[in-house]
Amino acid sequence: MWQRNVSSSTYSWQEAKNYCSNLVLATYSDWRLPTTIELQSILDRSTEDPTVNTTAFPNTPTEEWFWSSSPDASDGSSAWRVYFRYGYSSLYSQSVNGYARCVR
Repeated sequence: MWQRNVSSSTYSWQEAKNYCSNLVLATYSDWRLPTTIELQSILDRSTEDPTVNTTAFPNTPTEEWFWSSSPDASDGSSAWRVYFRYGYSSLYSQSVNGYARCVR
């Protein structure tokens, strides 16, 4: 189950993880930040800007990245993010802000 509408706030990686773990939505409290693979699974590569189904995920911001829970295996200060404007992923500093879309 995915969080359909995301917060307009942005978060560092740790803040995004905390946001999801503290989220209570639709009476559920077991939300978490998704892995990179999970986040990529909702990409719709047949479109761009955004590369996500806008019926299922309305108002998805495209000007900013979404954090995954996947840290960089070789560098403890970076983590994976997914860019829903064009549908690609990259590593970035955990201190930089991005959006969070939670999953359970």
